[in-house]
Amino acid sequence: MPEVLLVLTVMVILAVLLYAATTVATQNTRKVASLATMRNIAAALARYTEENRVLPGPLHGGQNLVYSGTSYNLTTHLWPYLGIPTAPRAGDILPQYVPSHWIAWHQNTGREKTILYSMTPRVKPYDGGDEMNLWGYPASGEKGDPIREAGRYRTPWITLASSAPLGTTVIMTDTAQKNASETDRPKRGELQNYRTRLFLDWHADTVPWK
Repeated sequence: MPEVLLVLTVMVILAVLLYAATTVATQNTRKVASLATMRNIAAALARYTEENRVLPGPLHGGQNLVYSGTSYNLTTHLWPYLGIPTAPRAGDILPQYVPSHWIAWHQNTGREKTILYSMTPRVKPYDGGDEMNLWGYPASGEKGDPIREAGRYRTPWITLASSAPLGTTVIMTDTAQKNASETDRPKRGELQNYRTRLFLDWHADTVPWK
């Protein structure tokens, strides 16, 4: 009997160790995929701003995993720069824009309003002056329709590049584990235990969720 208990104990310990190792490997694979996707978006944004002298916009603050087909969606502006050969249609899920584990999660759950990316609306310049609009959001107190007056609400790229701290200004993040109580988002820790961020100088990194 003691021998049986010993064998069972060893098997439980091995199972726990195997599960832990598998979990770490899965998270590392997903982290690589998230970074690769964010860097792909960064390269597309860099080309877009080089041609248009502003960031795309105006955009919704939360960008859906599923393409909505409206001008508020980042993909509407970026698809030619993402290597997508034809204009996407509403309801499409684009692997150039969505990491593979998010696609799998969406297909398994069937949830249609999953917010994948969160956009930083405004940044402060070096000199501490008025905030600058990134994606076409009106600043506090501004009037008007941001769609019809999109040019007014987007800070020219040359102003951003010369006035904002490029290497430390986060302009978008993925939102795994954020607002986890909402039914259309993954539960905390279900997909990622980290957050992927994109900066104004086009570099991306990951940080642990706290």
